[in-house]
Amino acid sequence: MLSPTPLNSKPFSEGSLTLTNYLMSLKGFHILFITISTLLCIFVVLWAFVFASYSEMSLRVFGGVCAVMAIILPVYGIRFYRKSREI
Repeated sequence: MLSPTPLNSKPFSEGSLTLTNYLMSLKGFHILFITISTLLCIFVVLWAFVFASYSEMSLRVFGGVCAVMAIILPVYGIRFYRKSREI
C-alpha cells in the first residue's frame, strides 16, 4: 500500500515540477470562471431564441437576461484583468 506524501516534503529535485506549480491562482480562476460564464450565457441565448421548440414569455425573459449578461461579463472580465495587473 502506498503511503501519502506530505505536501511540505520535496519528492522532486529542486527546480522540478511540484504540487504548487499545478495550483491555479485566484486571479486565474476568476478569469476562467468569467469566460465559462460568458460562454454559458451565449449558449442559453442561442437555446432561448433559436433552438427552443416552444416560445413562452418566461423563456424570452430568461434569454434576454442572459443576452445582457453575455455583454456585461466580458466587459467586467476585461476591467478585472486590467486592474489585477497592478496587484
